[in-house]
Amino acid sequence: MTVGEGEVEVMLTADTRCAGAELADTAFQTLKRLFADTDIYVMLAGA
Repeated sequence: MTVGEGEVEVMLTADTRCAGAELADTAFQTLKRLFADTDIYVMLAGA
């Protein structure tokens, strides 16, 4: 995870065929609650 001024970037390693999309969405929603007024980027790296 990289946290910069006004920006949070997360790279998740998960199997995109299983729960990867749900995991990415959960991470995004959690970060959105924690970092208000911040650009949030959640990406999946194939496992």
